Amino acid sequence: MNEGGFVAVDIGNSTAGLAVEKEGEFVTHFISLKTAEWTSECLRWAHHTLDCETVCWLISSVRRTASHQLIERISDSTRHDAHQVTHADVPMELMVDSPDRLGIDRLLAAYATKQLIRPPFAIADIGSAITVDWVDQLGRFCGGAILPGLSLQAESLHRWTEALPNLNTSPNLGVETDSGLQLPGRNTAEAIRGGILVGAAGAIEALAARYSDPAAPCSIVLTGGQADLIAPHLEQNSSLLPNLVCRGLLELPRSKGNAETKTEVL
Repeated sequence: MNEGGFVAVDIGNSTAGLAVEKEGEFVTHFISLKTAEWTSECLRWAHHTLDCETVCWLISSVRRTASHQLIERISDSTRHDAHQVTHADVPMELMVDSPDRLGIDRLLAAYATKQLIRPPFAIADIGSAITVDWVDQLGRFCGGAILPGLSLQAESLHRWTEALPNLNTSPNLGVETDSGLQLPGRNTAEAIRGGILVGAAGAIEALAARYSDPAAPCSIVLTGGQADLIAPHLEQNSSLLPNLVCRGLLELPRSKGNAETKTEVL
């Protein structure tokens, strides 16, 4: 059994993503927040995967109640410690009006990307919401834009119209990622898929163009649970980098230290 290790946890609106570095590999696991005893499942996975006596949990969350539930569960384990990561933990300059109100997931994804790609770049996280953020040539987080996620767009079309179907009844809106999208759509479902996917891709590229110097096109990075649905519809070259929030957590300076160092359970 190893002496100690780190677990990164990205608590989103519907899912908890977990990740560890083990024998040079980046190992991930995803648990729905609707799962009964999801917090216990997190601990079981970490114990099975790391096989460590001491575990330090680094937590990023956009859901305060869910993060408190996990921290309370971790605190029941005598050799586990938890730290809810804040902006002060991320060594990146912020060029935004209210740093304390910035989603920590957006900042961590940008920080992780900065370790992999030379700035400037735009980073689009495709989840419950779509965020399109900008890191300038000096490596500073400069804010971005937020728009409804793919599933939210599909749900709103169904909910607020009389005849449009709900594509959320099928995984990934019924899109097969290895097949082309039929455009123009020859039926209602195809038309909705085309409008949502190509519309989101166009918005990402338009925002990246607004952020960047026209004489020097920037890199676009895609991440998030539905990024693979958007990637085929970008005309500009882009990089698909999954699990950036967890990668950012594991790249933080504290995760490079000794896992036996105690961290505060908040």
